[in-house]
Amino acid sequence: MDSNPEVFFFEYENIAFFGVNRVSGESYVNNFHFCEDLNNVWIEEKLNGKKTTSSYCNLETIVIFTHDLVDSTLYEKFTPYFNDCGSPIPILTVSGNTHPSTHCMTESNGRIDVVVEAFRSGPLLVSIVRDLANVVPGNFIHVEDTDPVDSNKYCPDFQ
Repeated sequence: MDSNPEVFFFEYENIAFFGVNRVSGESYVNNFHFCEDLNNVWIEEKLNGKKTTSSYCNLETIVIFTHDLVDSTLYEKFTPYFNDCGSPIPILTVSGNTHPSTHCMTESNGRIDVVVEAFRSGPLLVSIVRDLANVVPGNFIHVEDTDPVDSNKYCPDFQ
């Protein structure tokens, strides 16, 4: 989005990357209140724009970057795409600003959420690994926390 560089979309190797912005007050970009619904419109617009292309159903993973946790209605905007293309694919949401005591990932319905706090943790290495055996739709998501304090040592493992 030209007026806000934090709102973006691009594809690389059948992975869709969305940047969305959720601020609670005045935004420093164009000094306007950024409505949650605008994120939903952004997702719909970008997915609908793919409908006319031959690569419409080629996505294998979706990655969303956001400052704060997004409203669950945003994830509903992917349902028509999943219905058109046959099945859901993994979604990784990387967010900040919730000040967690640990940086454990959470998983729900094929969606993985991870929170980052630059001033409280080491960098996270996020890898999207191809499922060459085609066991599940989409790819595998691997997150490695390089934090020497190891705030994640009691986090659950996901399969």
